[in-house]
Formats: sequence, C-alpha cells, structure tokens
Amino acid sequence: MNYYQPSQENIDKVLNYFVTKVKAIGSRRFSEKISNVAKNADVALATAHRVITQLESEKMITVIRQKTRRIPTEYIYNGDINGYLIGKDKDEQITYLQNLVQQLKKENESLRK
Repeated sequence: MNYYQPSQENIDKVLNYFVTKVKAIGSRRFSEKISNVAKNADVALATAHRVITQLESEKMITVIRQKTRRIPTEYIYNGDINGYLIGKDKDEQITYLQNLVQQLKKENESLRK
C-alpha cells in the first residue's frame, strides 16, 4: 500500500502545537478536535490525520478516540518538553508537577481497574 508520508516540516508544526498546548494548560493530556489541531498547527486536515497517525505509531503521543465524533479526541503527549521547567518560577513548577502527579495517579487507577 502506498502511504503518503508527511514532510518533516509538517510533523514539526504539529509537534510544536502539541508542546505549546501542553505548556499552556500544564498537563500532558488534553482534548482537542482534529480540525482544531490542523488549524492551529497550520496544516491541512488530511495532513494532520497522517501526522497524528505517524506520531502515534512512534509512541510520541497517545490518542484516545471517543465513541462519538461529537466528543473531542484526547491526546497524551509523551515526548520531551525541552526547557519548560527551567524558564518557570518555583510556584509554576510546583503547580505543573502537582498536575502531572494527579494525572498519573488517575491513569494508574484506571489501568488497575
């Protein structure tokens, strides 16, 4: 099967959007419609689908698809966020890490069930 591979430029655009989103909300897990990802990353919708599929296969992101398309897809960014904690003051670092701990606790509980 001939599968169109997205360019590295488009992959970088989507990855940059994910990193920006993670930094803005302070959590690696967020919900977003694919059309918004494409719009905010400045790529075509089909390209966003292909990039997300590729990133998911490379384990850079985890995609949690909902049963209905009315609910936005959840993404968990597994990649590195270079320099994020260095540039923040201590209170922001603590808040970010507390949110991350809570998120990991919830994931751990759901996996145990």
